[in-house]
Amino acid sequence: MKRPISILFFILFSHLIFADEPPCWCEFSIKSDNGLYQADIEFEKSDSLKEPWERRWTIKVYDMKLDTSLIWSSKFFQDGYGGGVLSNDGQIYAYLNDWIDMKEPPNQVVIYTPQKTFRYSGKDLGLKPDNYSHTVSHQIWMDEYELIPNRFSDSTNLRIKTDDFKEILINVKSSKIENSIANSKFVEEHNMLKKYGIGILIFIGLGILLITLKNKKRA
Repeated sequence: MKRPISILFFILFSHLIFADEPPCWCEFSIKSDNGLYQADIEFEKSDSLKEPWERRWTIKVYDMKLDTSLIWSSKFFQDGYGGGVLSNDGQIYAYLNDWIDMKEPPNQVVIYTPQKTFRYSGKDLGLKPDNYSHTVSHQIWMDEYELIPNRFSDSTNLRIKTDDFKEILINVKSSKIENSIANSKFVEEHNMLKKYGIGILIFIGLGILLITLKNKKRA
């Protein structure tokens, strides 16, 4: 009996358990898709005894082609999580916070380049909190993102697909933001799915539980 109940519990709540993973505040590295460049996010070793959020963090980008040489570095706005994408010319690193954040400082999207850092809040991006699904304590707003063209030539845009079927395009050279308008039918269907999604999960979970118990009785 314990096993079916455990299965049901996992089905119903696993998406919530994994979605609200606590921040690690770890150092991490990201390689470009072509493997020629690497971004290392590190804290100042003199800050080792400080709380992680009080440390000074730095992004350092290295050329990995022949020898590991530092090509540029910048102050890094750490929020406790890893991830991001590095362009194939090593000139752009973009970090996106999965959880919607309409407040200041603007850390929803941060784009790092050798010359300048661009920071955007959820408000800057035109995000609407009511359009996004909830985890236990947060809202997930982003579906996927990429630097384009992100080939061996330099990337010029960060393209973001949101959870409410919109596309945001940020020009890295000008910092200009372009927002697409989502199809209203898609938004309505998405909101209906959010509304009834938990009920569907419960229904499926109960069905699996009943089938498991029935098979167990036959055995």
